[in-house]
Amino acid sequence: MATNKKLNKITVLNQSKKSSDLPVQQNRILEKVVDETVSISKPTGAYINIAKILNLNNEEFNGYKSSIRDLIEAYIDVETSWEKQERRAILKIIEKFKGNNSHFPKTTGDWAIKELFRRSMNNKRAHQKRLKKKEMEVILKKNKSVITRDKIKNKVVISSSGTADDLSDKV
Repeated sequence: MATNKKLNKITVLNQSKKSSDLPVQQNRILEKVVDETVSISKPTGAYINIAKILNLNNEEFNGYKSSIRDLIEAYIDVETSWEKQERRAILKIIEKFKGNNSHFPKTTGDWAIKELFRRSMNNKRAHQKRLKKKEMEVILKKNKSVITRDKIKNKVVISSSGTADDLSDKV
């Protein structure tokens, strides 16, 4: 019996036994009950749907993402990429996340938390980059400037405002 608790149990429930109903595959609900002592290993592939793999509904998953974003905002410099972050800082955030979210599914090597962390940081940096680009476009439209690139000096020249260095003072 002790080994049965550690193993994953799969229960199959038939909704209907009539042959005229939907196909047999659609009549079954597969419910996977995962024991908390077993950790979920990281699947292979380019993109991992974390919510689906961890069997989380949207509300739970969004709550965990919000928690990660709050921790990142409080403790991490988002300007620095994931690879260049200090490992101690990352480990501290993972421990804080685990302490605040004790019901988060256990994963091998905390891969799911690290992936949420990395995605959140990359999204935040990309969002800031889009905002800066949009601000630059607004300034250029207000000044009605024409941007050209001087290939010899490799500088961006703005006809009505001078160089791009002068423009950065206005931002």
